[in-house]
Amino acid sequence: MGSSGSVSFSVGQVTYTSDSTSAGSVSAGVQQAYVVEVIDGIENETVQLGFIAYPNPTNGTLWLKYVEDISEEVNYTLLDISGKLLQSGNVLEQSTEINMHDLPSGSYQLLVTSSQTLIKSFKILKIQ
Repeated sequence: MGSSGSVSFSVGQVTYTSDSTSAGSVSAGVQQAYVVEVIDGIENETVQLGFIAYPNPTNGTLWLKYVEDISEEVNYTLLDISGKLLQSGNVLEQSTEINMHDLPSGSYQLLVTSSQTLIKSFKILKIQ
């Protein structure tokens, strides 16, 4: 603020209207909050297996790695934003390569399951 006026700013999606006359101007509006959430993974509390997916975001090659020894069959499923199945496979080694080179940029969901029980869910971002 100063003697000649004031300036303000907002972070988020702002909608406003302005009206001006020779006597002055007024701006009025509503701010809709813009929320950015990063989902690292959702742990299943009954299964104690640690998984990481990296790099995220990825430009084509995604690695799924477990940090504890597993003694049961573990599978992965890659879905697009609408839930369409894109890839699935078994996790046979400590690090499993998931090829996303042919997929367009966007958000994907990677599900890690054992005996059809969800162990972990990742939100994966694919960039060019």
